[in-house]
Amino acid sequence: MSAPDETKSDSACSLTISPFGFYNTGSICYFNSLLQAFLSCKYINRAFDLVPYGKKTPLRNTYKKMIELATTDAKPQKMSSDILHILAGLGSMASRVERFDFGQQSAHEAFVYMVDALKLEHYFESIVDKTVKCSGRCGQTSIKQEKVICFPLFSLKTGDEVKSDLHLHTVVATPSGYVCSNIIGKKDDGSDDVCGETKKIEITERLRTASPYIVLQFNGYKKKQLIHYPKELLFSRHEKSDLVFHLISTVEHSGSLSGGHYWAGIKRHDKTYIANDISITESSSALDPTPNTYLAFYELE
Repeated sequence: MSAPDETKSDSACSLTISPFGFYNTGSICYFNSLLQAFLSCKYINRAFDLVPYGKKTPLRNTYKKMIELATTDAKPQKMSSDILHILAGLGSMASRVERFDFGQQSAHEAFVYMVDALKLEHYFESIVDKTVKCSGRCGQTSIKQEKVICFPLFSLKTGDEVKSDLHLHTVVATPSGYVCSNIIGKKDDGSDDVCGETKKIEITERLRTASPYIVLQFNGYKKKQLIHYPKELLFSRHEKSDLVFHLISTVEHSGSLSGGHYWAGIKRHDKTYIANDISITESSSALDPTPNTYLAFYELE
């Protein structure tokens, strides 16, 4: 297990922004909540605070301007135009622009586009080892590495708990009509003895290389389940100190995709708050698991 050495938790490369709310200018609570999660990422805040404006990076420039306003005497109304510019920029990246056309949409989809548009892969991209095992006669396994910026945990059920070392173990049904083609050996007539069974596939994932931020994704819009996640993720490393990630924000979603509402739980200056559009309310339970938790953001200590 490893993580980028460039990210340290000292004040020189971290910047904590005091909480403030965003106006909902038209069904953009999903984006307001996502911005609250991003603004809770103190390493990213400092990076944008220090980076110069660029001629070919209008979206990054807009985000940098928002960071500058947030660290001065900015009022929420001054942020509204910047938020709309960022939304419009993300929409221009999508193959279907209407996906980000100010109608309520997925905070996860917006997260993926934000990471891409703001060039934040360094902060979110981790590597996992994925082991796939056939549960049929052959029992053969294959292992490959994948880059991820978010960990979907849709297989978890009500009452399940995310392990603090993020060891994921999922059993997924084999796609309909799929037959395992692994060769087990030879038959008496010399032909290949093929597994030939349609079984479930056992998938095991383990984090191999960690980024400074780890994002967990829970639930679909139709499955509101209480999944217990820890306030800290802890990863052991051979002959090195443990990596500790602290929960800094959650994005919550109630209702359905077409008629629901988003808000965020955030941690700033060692206090936790509920950020519901323009409203900011201090709450000791703001980051506690609920059936509405959709995304959870963790930051390297």
